[in-house]
Amino acid sequence: MNKDRVKIHDIPLTAHYKSLEEYQKSLELFSQLKNGLFSAKVLLKMGDIYREMENNDQALENYQIALKLYQDEENCSGEALTLKSIGEVWKEKNEYAEARKSLKKSLQIYQELKDYGMMKDIYEELSECYQKEGFIKNALKLHLNADKLPLSSDEIFLNKLKIKRLNQILCEAKPTRAQLLILIGYTLFLLVAELTTYYNLTPWNLLMEVIIIISLVTSSITTRDLKLSYLLQALILLPLLRIMGIIIPVNEIQPLYWLLIITMPLAVAILILMKNLQINREDVGITIGKPFYQLLVGISGIIFGVVEYSILQPGIVSGLTTANMIMAIPIIMLSTGLMEELIFRGIIQNTAENILGNWGGIIFASVLFTSFSIINPPLNLIFTFMVSIFYGYIYQKTGSILGVSISHGLCNVMVYLYLPLIL
Repeated sequence: MNKDRVKIHDIPLTAHYKSLEEYQKSLELFSQLKNGLFSAKVLLKMGDIYREMENNDQALENYQIALKLYQDEENCSGEALTLKSIGEVWKEKNEYAEARKSLKKSLQIYQELKDYGMMKDIYEELSECYQKEGFIKNALKLHLNADKLPLSSDEIFLNKLKIKRLNQILCEAKPTRAQLLILIGYTLFLLVAELTTYYNLTPWNLLMEVIIIISLVTSSITTRDLKLSYLLQALILLPLLRIMGIIIPVNEIQPLYWLLIITMPLAVAILILMKNLQINREDVGITIGKPFYQLLVGISGIIFGVVEYSILQPGIVSGLTTANMIMAIPIIMLSTGLMEELIFRGIIQNTAENILGNWGGIIFASVLFTSFSIINPPLNLIFTFMVSIFYGYIYQKTGSILGVSISHGLCNVMVYLYLPLIL
């Protein structure tokens, strides 16, 4: 019995070895002929055979050489297919971060080639990687993207079932006790730091913000919980924003230019964070979505501005001229509209939803967003929190921060520029 089993097992291996020998001869021939394209095709086939033999290291080596040859030959379809194969090998090795890197590069090429079948397959592969890591929100977005592809009726039906299942998982998601305690602790720490600004305790505020950053960096590195690590890294942007506000003297710079100066290094920090978290502009909501719907959401900022002005009734910005006002509008739209929505909705809420679920992520981001207005009257804090909930819900449903960024920016333009001049 054992002897027969060995023979059955050896038959496919023998066939594989024979195939590899033949491919090796072909590879040597094509190398002599300096035919890079055919050499790449042979290496790709050899990599596939090594994968069937469960020799992933050798498969990866062949794929990487094939990839270089395809790139030298400027063969996009071959490059995309090889990147997909490399991603699948990393996935089989449970190296999901590496798998996602290759799969995303492959997806980008197939998007340019408009190969919808391969795009669907890669969406599936990426989704499986994210689900293995616990990033259900990211997996859901991929299936929502796949839902826009011209697929067959059966593929559409199966994809919608997966969307429904992932939505259900997100709705039922609950943090572990350890995750909850850590997030509550950092939220309270950030609130206390904001209170020091209310009482003009600038040295203490600066010290606390630095301590928070060091603590967040340390915690994100030492934790084995990847979802928590990503969220803690995202939270670093908040004390960083406050520190830049402290070290850049607002009294010596016009307020509007002060906003612009703060925005530039913050944008660099966001780009670095996005690269580290392996998220792209679509992941954080920098997409158009449905333009008409986004425009309607954007217009809501005028209404919010009128309400908030009636609560705060701020004075006219010092040194404001007609020319300055024209320059001020895009600065405010960029710095307080796009940048803040990118931070609180696109990054923090997005990463929080993988731990806290749909509504938990919205509420968590809204609490942090409201804490940045802690120096304002209680009525304004309630208003800010409710608006933040609205923004978070819109972002969650549309996957775009365009509308909420316009609304947020218009609200601040109304409150601090337009209404103080006419009322």
